Amino acid sequence: MISLPDDTYPTVNVLNIADGGITHSGFILGEASDDTKIQAIKILLDDSTYSDIDNTKGTDVFKTWKFKFPSGTAAWRQGTHHTAKIVCVDNNDFYSPPAYISFTVGNNNDINGDGYTDILIGSNNNTSFIAGAYTFLSSGPNGIQSRDISSGGAADITITGESGSSPGITVKARDTNGD
Repeated sequence: MISLPDDTYPTVNVLNIADGGITHSGFILGEASDDTKIQAIKILLDDSTYSDIDNTKGTDVFKTWKFKFPSGTAAWRQGTHHTAKIVCVDNNDFYSPPAYISFTVGNNNDINGDGYTDILIGSNNNTSFIAGAYTFLSSGPNGIQSRDISSGGAADITITGESGSSPGITVKARDTNGD
C-alpha cells in the first residue's frame, strides 16, 4: 500500500472569547485538530513572540487547550486591550491558518477557573429561604443553566448563615489564587 503525503493543514479555534469581545475570565480556551498528529499549539500575544501552549488535553489528532493570562506584576488589568494569534503545527511542520482575536479584559467572573463566566448572587434574610450567597457555575459554551432556587433548584455552591444573620447583603467575588 502506498502512503500519500500529508496535504491537510491543521485547524485551530478559540472557544470562549469572540473577536472584539470582552473576556471575564483569566484564560483563552480553544481546540485544535489535524489528520495526522498535532506537534504544538502556539500563541503570539500583542505582537510579541510565539510561545507554546502547554496546557493541552486530548489525542494526537484532536486537542483542547487552555492559555492562562499573565499574572503577578505582568498581569493584564481590567480595561486593557490585547490581541492573540494562535496556530497549530502538525508533525509535518504544516501550520494551521491562524486564529486571530482582539479583546478587552473585563472583571474576572470565572469563579472555578474553567474559562467561562460564573455568577455569585447574594440574598439577605427572607421569609421564603435562608439568606446566603449562591454561586452558579457556567456549563462552558452553553452558559449558566436556569435554576429556580426558591422552588427546588439548587446553586452549585451555597453559603448560608444562621437564622437572623444577613450573610448575603453584600457579596463580591475575586480571583484570589490567580487560577
